[in-house]
This record gives sequence, structure tokens and C-alpha cells, in this order.
Amino acid sequence: TPIVPGEVGTGPFGLCNTLPTALEQTNSAIVYGHGLFTIGKNNFSEAFNTMMTVENLCRNTYFEKIRCLRKT
Repeated sequence: TPIVPGEVGTGPFGLCNTLPTALEQTNSAIVYGHGLFTIGKNNFSEAFNTMMTVENLCRNTYFEKIRCLRKT
């Protein structure tokens, strides 16, 4: 899942320019300051399932890093 800038406005780092490009590559993108965006090709369930997958991956990665820090 790509992580992209999401500035307000239409500049090169504006959400209207960064998000569509990211969503062409995958069905999800994390936007700084805004959160997770997902799309489904056929229905809402696809977008929701993608969102849950990415959210759980982020959560698991976060807690794994915390566990590693506590060991040192």
C-alpha cells in the first residue's frame, strides 16, 4: 500500500494529484494527514475488506515493532 502526501489544493502534492495515481497501482493508499483510502472494483465489500486487511497489517506491524523495542 503506497503512502502519499495529501496537501490541500491542486499543487503537485495535492490530494487530487497524489491519490488517483496511487490508486491506479493498488486498491488502497494511505494519505498523510487523512488516513486510509480504498476502492472496490465491483462493490463496497471489496473496499471494506481491503481496508480491514491494511488496517490489521498496520496494527500488527506496529505491535511487532513495540515488542522488538521492549526486548532491547
